[in-house]
Formats: sequence, C-alpha cells, structure tokens
Amino acid sequence: ENMGRVIQPLRSRCLLLRVPAPKNSDITNVLKRVSKKESLTVNDQLLTKIAEESERNMRRAILQLQTLKMKHANLNNVVQNVHVPEWRQGIKSMCDDITKEQSPKMLRHLREKTYDLLINCI
Repeated sequence: ENMGRVIQPLRSRCLLLRVPAPKNSDITNVLKRVSKKESLTVNDQLLTKIAEESERNMRRAILQLQTLKMKHANLNNVVQNVHVPEWRQGIKSMCDDITKEQSPKMLRHLREKTYDLLINCI
C-alpha cells in the first residue's frame, strides 16, 4: 500500500505490481464458496450486504461472515445490519461531530473520544 516504506535497494530490484481491490461481486462469489465449503446456508442478500460493508476488503468480508456465524446458528434467516466494530462506530461518530460543529469545545470532546478509542478499542 505504501511504497515509501519499502527500502530503495529492494524497490530497484523488484517489479511493482498494483493489484486492484476486488469488486463486490467477486467478494460475494468468494463468500459463497466459503459458505459452501463450510456447509453454511446463507442467503444471497446477506452475502451482498457483507460485501458492500467490507469496502472491497476480502479479509474483512470473510471475518465478518465468520463473526456472524459465531453469533447465529442459522445464517439463512439473518437479514440484519452487519456488525460494525466499535472503533469504526467511534470514528464515524467523530466525523459526524466534526462536520456538525468546529469549535474549541468540540475539539476537547473529540480529544476525549480519541483517548477512549486508544484506551478501549485500538
């Protein structure tokens, strides 16, 4: 992701290949294959939702499927919101706060939220 972190001698001896993130349809197909190999019955609507929520990140999508399986015995009936980690909810809340108000008071509030994230979630 960040070529600046790769040392120059290594960069000069290697061929740089950029691999694009998978499309949501590709992620859905992989999730279907994983479900089939694990003998899970999952409705397509849920798999599509997981793919969309993963932001084109295959690892995140597979982990999300695994998390849902651990929470629910039968995934075929699950058509609910996909679980969002606490740290992502916290960051989204901070972004909403930033757009709502820019003031010293909000800055203090955001600093407290950042400390909470660092202590509890990340």
